[in-house]
Amino acid sequence: MGVSSDGSKRVSGVRDGASENSTVVVDLLDSLEERGLVLTSRALFVLDGGRALRKAGDAKYGELALVQRCHLHQLRNGLAYLPPIERAEALRRRLVAWGMERHGDAEATQRWLRSRRVQRWRDATMALRWPGTGLVKAQPQFKRRKGHRQMGALVAALESDPVHSTKVVA
Repeated sequence: MGVSSDGSKRVSGVRDGASENSTVVVDLLDSLEERGLVLTSRALFVLDGGRALRKAGDAKYGELALVQRCHLHQLRNGLAYLPPIERAEALRRRLVAWGMERHGDAEATQRWLRSRRVQRWRDATMALRWPGTGLVKAQPQFKRRKGHRQMGALVAALESDPVHSTKVVA
């Protein structure tokens, strides 16, 4: 999905793959360029935490890609895998970690959390078709991003930020 400068969400593309990997993501980015995407200045990529997405963005756009992990996705993804009895403590620890200034301290706070990966998909063609169709049908009902009135300022900051800076965003 993409977000336009007025805050509107748009389905940008869907790709089929056995798992989320950088080859599939680069293929998706290539298809977006074939359909007219031109990245002439920095762009902000807000990701759900998938390593393949970050690797593909770095490989395809290098310094033009500023990456930020979506905190809401990070929180939801982590809590969904925990038993209900552990969710309150996990939420508390995550919020404490986000308030810490040192990465190492925050990481230590989170070590006790568990995670799993999806290892097997059935009928990938149907699994892709259903959410893709649902996204396209739901697109007119998507709400604008909170803070969409500031999108112009974000776009201006991305366009004026020199590519050679060494800022670490995520």
